[in-house]
Amino acid sequence: TYTELIWNISENWTLRNGSSYSETYYDALRRVGAGLNAAGTHITATPVYNDNKNSATNTQTDLTGQFKLPFGKLTAVLGQIYSENDSRAIQWNAPGSPFAVLDRSARTYDIPAFPSSSYNRTQYQLNEGKNERYYAMLQLTTLNDRLTVLGGVGRSHVEPKVTNLQPAVPTVSGSSSWNTSPQMGASFRIRKDLTAYAMYGESFSPNGNFPGQPEEGQSWEAGLKFGSERPSGTPAWFDTTRESIEVQAFDPILARNVPSIAGKQTATGVELDLYAKLTAQTEVIFSYAHLDTENVIPDIRFAAAAGTRLGDAPTDQFKVWVKQTLPDIGALRNLWAGIGVIYVGDMVADHDAARFQLVAPSYTRVDLGLGAEHKLSGGQKLVFKVNVENLFDEDYVEKQITRGWPRRFKASVGLKF
Repeated sequence: TYTELIWNISENWTLRNGSSYSETYYDALRRVGAGLNAAGTHITATPVYNDNKNSATNTQTDLTGQFKLPFGKLTAVLGQIYSENDSRAIQWNAPGSPFAVLDRSARTYDIPAFPSSSYNRTQYQLNEGKNERYYAMLQLTTLNDRLTVLGGVGRSHVEPKVTNLQPAVPTVSGSSSWNTSPQMGASFRIRKDLTAYAMYGESFSPNGNFPGQPEEGQSWEAGLKFGSERPSGTPAWFDTTRESIEVQAFDPILARNVPSIAGKQTATGVELDLYAKLTAQTEVIFSYAHLDTENVIPDIRFAAAAGTRLGDAPTDQFKVWVKQTLPDIGALRNLWAGIGVIYVGDMVADHDAARFQLVAPSYTRVDLGLGAEHKLSGGQKLVFKVNVENLFDEDYVEKQITRGWPRRFKASVGLKF
């Protein structure tokens, strides 16, 4: 559920409140593969039953004031964000059985019914968390709206609690900590179609499984924004550092991810987004990113990961999409055809801290698209779209060790009033 209330107190002041509540459940009997044998011919598939629940309550209230001053415009914001999260994770495992890696029929084997004596409970954990953040921000626009300067500060309080009911003697751990995080930035319009900007910020967030060890980070970004009637784009540089990050590694014995703390990770890169309307009928969209990442201080369980790249973060990737508007054909209007090319460089293919040596090769994928509209007698429009993804049937691995879709077709028809 979600609610939002807005009160225009006066010409200068506005009060807003938004709140939401959600519950999610995960109740599943499944198979989990792990434990590839030394010969590489068989894998142990473990029957697993999960009974998990998560609930979240969030509220945000802010007071905004806007003022015209002799030297510019001033915006002031005061606010508070409050959230509560409660989760339950329960898991039962049954003894695993070896199945041939390439034996597709092995996927149809039977799983013992649950509940039964075959299953042993391997996890029963309750997570509770209360987070609150108070913040203030000032933004000044001056020099005939050419210069914008903003500064803000947030004061955060986190109070996580973890109750582990699985051991013979249950354990409870919790903490309460405060943190102050500043943010600042500025932009300057050099000319009508060119603006430079720079930003700095610090972050702070709790690690649910490690009370008392919150994640902290710093980030810098600078770039240009340019645009006219036809070409527009944004080249940007950024640098981020995160410390005390909660990471996951799969445990083949427990048949689930086990959390740990990594000390420090960095990411530095450049991005370029371009849009060009070459002619009245031809548009081009292009994006490129170069990323240098590093596990500076990795998960202590995998010290050899020091100096390696972060998971799911290719060093280079780009996308280009060309759209051509075509002449009308009979009753079909607004015809268009497009072709896209996606390139993703090689990358460590998973966030799992244990898989830092697993590298997925680079790939290039080509997509096609077609579209048209047909006007009905009542004034409505039928909108037709056809897409061909992976035109050349490239076999590739995406992020999180997910195999990319083979060639596939998508078609849709919509009614526009």
